[in-house]
Amino acid sequence: MKRLPVRPYLVYLFLLAWPATSPQLLADGDELTVHANEVDAQIEAMGPDQRRLYLPLLTFSLVTRFACADDTATATITASIADTHEHYDPEPGERSLTATLQVPRRQIAPITMGEFCVPGSANSDQPVPLPGVTTAQVSLRCQTDTDTTVLYASVPLTVRLVCVNGEDTQEPAPLADAPAAR
Repeated sequence: MKRLPVRPYLVYLFLLAWPATSPQLLADGDELTVHANEVDAQIEAMGPDQRRLYLPLLTFSLVTRFACADDTATATITASIADTHEHYDPEPGERSLTATLQVPRRQIAPITMGEFCVPGSANSDQPVPLPGVTTAQVSLRCQTDTDTTVLYASVPLTVRLVCVNGEDTQEPAPLADAPAAR
């Protein structure tokens, strides 16, 4: 079987010509923007040989502003982070939505850290921001009687690692009336 040569300029030409020959992808008046909060991840002290870090349960808030063109109705909004997703059915006339997504432990890929949060290391005192450690995706589906359009937006998320060493956490005090352990 003979392999045909790929001509990169043809690919670029196709990509430039495609929007001109396709139906209108974004109707006038369609709008979708997303803003996300920065989240703190409380990390417990790690062993000196431990470098792979799985993030704990994280709760993100996504503020979404949206609008469909005048002749279309907002059908649904879907927000997702990693394998966590939520579907929303906005009320007619609603133009913004705050989505709260709880991302369980291990849904975000592990992070390899140097000496962060290792007892005795000098760089565990300050929080470490990780911009873009994961992303949030939001889709808006606008619908008429005969057509459906979908808009997509993506925003990088920042997780700030905060080291919680054993000295900061308080163990419950033993009860005075409790018998001594034998």
